[in-house]
Amino acid sequence: MIKKRIIGVILIAIIIILGLFIWKVQGNKKSKIKEVLNCEYHIEKEEYEEQYNCFKDNFTMKKGAEYKLKWNVTLSSGDCVLKVENSNKEKLWEEKVTADDNFEKDITLEGEGDAVVYIEINEETEGKTSLIIDELVK
Repeated sequence: MIKKRIIGVILIAIIIILGLFIWKVQGNKKSKIKEVLNCEYHIEKEEYEEQYNCFKDNFTMKKGAEYKLKWNVTLSSGDCVLKVENSNKEKLWEEKVTADDNFEKDITLEGEGDAVVYIEINEETEGKTSLIIDELVK
């Protein structure tokens, strides 16, 4: 009777330890997602000034991480240029959006160091832009 209880306790302990091990391994395989930037701009023609023709937002890229940029741009007039540069002013990505487009795009970047997101507009640009940047750590 005592041997059966000891064997039962040992089996339960083994099952619990095995379950915790599997849970820990599965948890380490999943990527951790963290939002690093979330911005939205409403652009109106009447408020345009030459000195404010560009919106800039900074974020830092970490080694071994992947960055997903989710763009959503809707323009009723004009156009804008969306681009991402690293700290050395090298273009990592660029695209021009016109009023004819309902622009929705996800891009993925990898790198290390500071990066800058630019939204360049002109006096005819009117609409809305939004950007969410998620960091995926592997």
